[in-house]
Amino acid sequence: MHKGILDAEIVQGLVDLEKDGSPGLIAELLELLQSSAPEAFDAIAAGIGRSDAPMVSSAAHSLKSSFANLGAKELSRVCMEIEQGARRGDLSSAAERLAELRAGFPAVEEALRDLTKSLSE
Repeated sequence: MHKGILDAEIVQGLVDLEKDGSPGLIAELLELLQSSAPEAFDAIAAGIGRSDAPMVSSAAHSLKSSFANLGAKELSRVCMEIEQGARRGDLSSAAERLAELRAGFPAVEEALRDLTKSLSE
């Protein structure tokens, strides 16, 4: 499976939950992420455009948690960097970090789709 994209320990925890009575959990979480991440990306971009650090911080914070819960630690870390900078009022690297998020998101989606598919076989 997509080495380095998803944290193996977190993924195993999700797989265990799914097998222990929460069938479809990972697919449902992926669906939620697919609907919320683009909105959060747009909110971060809008906040950067308006120099609205609280908006950037809030959107990055919620996205950080979503990525962490699904094992996408690298994207969660990038969100944390955006959030911390925004909390300091520093948006100087936020656009670059946002580009990293947008570039990395498809690989996370693919890894989660593959995981969901492997569990349904």
